[in-house]
Amino acid sequence: MENSHHYDIHLELKPAEQRLAVEGKLTFAAAASVQSVIFYLHSQLEVGDISGELVSGYGFQEMAAPGVFFPMARMLRVTFTRPLAPGEQTEIRFRYGGAITQWPTWSANVVSPGWIEMGLYLPWFPLLDKEFGSFTYDLSVDCDPAYQVRSSGAPAYDGKTWRFSWDRPTNDIVVIASPDLKTVTVEAPGCRVDVHYVSLQEATAHQIGEDLLWLLARFSEWYGGPPLPVVSLVQPGRASGGGYSRLGLVVMGGLVDQAYMEKRKQYARYLAHEAAHFWFSSAPTATWEDWLNESFSEYSALLALREKYGSDVFEEFMAIKREKALGAAPIWGFDRSGASPDLPMGEVEAILYHKGVVLLHTLSERVGPMKFMQVCREMVAQKTQTTAGFLALVASYADQCGAEWMEEALKAR
Repeated sequence: MENSHHYDIHLELKPAEQRLAVEGKLTFAAAASVQSVIFYLHSQLEVGDISGELVSGYGFQEMAAPGVFFPMARMLRVTFTRPLAPGEQTEIRFRYGGAITQWPTWSANVVSPGWIEMGLYLPWFPLLDKEFGSFTYDLSVDCDPAYQVRSSGAPAYDGKTWRFSWDRPTNDIVVIASPDLKTVTVEAPGCRVDVHYVSLQEATAHQIGEDLLWLLARFSEWYGGPPLPVVSLVQPGRASGGGYSRLGLVVMGGLVDQAYMEKRKQYARYLAHEAAHFWFSSAPTATWEDWLNESFSEYSALLALREKYGSDVFEEFMAIKREKALGAAPIWGFDRSGASPDLPMGEVEAILYHKGVVLLHTLSERVGPMKFMQVCREMVAQKTQTTAGFLALVASYADQCGAEWMEEALKAR
């Protein structure tokens, strides 16, 4: 059962100064007996106060190693006066602030006068350690009225404060603000896509929205569940950092009008991969189990290309995958960090985006596409987090021989 943690946060942004101030609370729901909770917070933020009826103290601690996705964070431990019982809830109130001026060059999160994009890569909110599960949130943001502000879900604005409410479990709170954001909306029965962009032509933004609507319908048909009622897609106003997705939110770096219209298939794969993460994002992202998120999303993207553009296009992409997968290290137990000299980030990417895809396609051919899709639907329904869980589903819904072959293939170079 998912933990029902819930954040209520008020954020004050001062873009020109790269400053923020936060006040809020977390309603923490203990899944098991626990006497302390671990959070992550950007190292430049100074805590004013952390309190609560059962909070006895707090302090920053040394991390054994920098977080893979948030290397500039500090680990914050909040301790309770007594152990919480399983199922017990308590409030943790917090107040802090500061100027964020430092982030890795590769970061998709930045804080600048013209473009603010903050989430777990630059943890501006007290990010719960992954062991405590996901959360929902209510967020209010005060900012210079010249700025448009976005997060997951539909924004509400009263002329002073932006408000967002997200009631589906997530692992991030992304806030985007810029004076240059524009929006187009594309709708279909039961689903709406808002495309927020800074430099695209309106026609291109509209086409991207149409393309995303089509993908959401396909994936919903294949993997189950209705599309989210509102999905946001953002063209970020930064030069580097790439793209990512959170439930209900896709951020796509590198979008350019001419390239999008001329390289439809390449951009379709990119967009489809990020959209597929709405279905495949349950596995831990900092361990080797992340292949369940990335390889399934990438294979889903290629299946969508086959649906839209035909088998020849699919085979062209698969040929590239097979070539790049040659000699890749075993998927089973690989070092996800990309910091190991034995497995640098380039080889990690070969595992996640090429080798895993090749193995999934081979498995689909061995057990049959219908059985493979049934396995995928069960993975999504059960929020499968481990390779062992995935192999058990293959054995149950496809066949035992397929599960045994897949396990051997995952362990082979």
